[in-house]
Amino acid sequence: RITSLECLDGGVDFLNSFTARTIKGKENAVNAILSDMPNTGKGKITQQNILIRPKVLVGNSVNLIDEQLNNDETWYIENEQLYIIKDNEVVTGFVPEISAKTGLINTPERENQKVTFETMMNPTIIIGGQAKLVSKTAPHLNGIYKIESLGLKGDNYGSDWKMSATCLKNNNFVVL
Repeated sequence: RITSLECLDGGVDFLNSFTARTIKGKENAVNAILSDMPNTGKGKITQQNILIRPKVLVGNSVNLIDEQLNNDETWYIENEQLYIIKDNEVVTGFVPEISAKTGLINTPERENQKVTFETMMNPTIIIGGQAKLVSKTAPHLNGIYKIESLGLKGDNYGSDWKMSATCLKNNNFVVL
């Protein structure tokens, strides 16, 4: 028997929050939207552009966050905190090594600009963080990457505890 869980960090706010406000300034927009998301706090937020005119915010709070982003920004909720970061930004300067010695499973794969690797569960690998990939079977993929998404898989009755990470290579990350 297999039980699968699909979990959404900040799910209650993600699905049920609603904002109806008029604000001035893009940073005020993020703060106003967050004030309507009672279970979500403010994580690291990149510098926001200045809005000259007042702006009306009406709708699902998550959709409004999407509308506030520039093309080079992304957002996510982790540990009930909202993060908005640019493509070249990371949330921590710590860079854990991912290698066969530290739990790397299989050969990393690249599709376009993104690299995916599978490793034993490692709490130091976080979305928006960095990781140093060291692969003997795909040395051309070695380097420092920004983690864009994580998938976790486990088995209560066995030792199948692993995670897959999709990441983007960039050598000039800025720590927020």
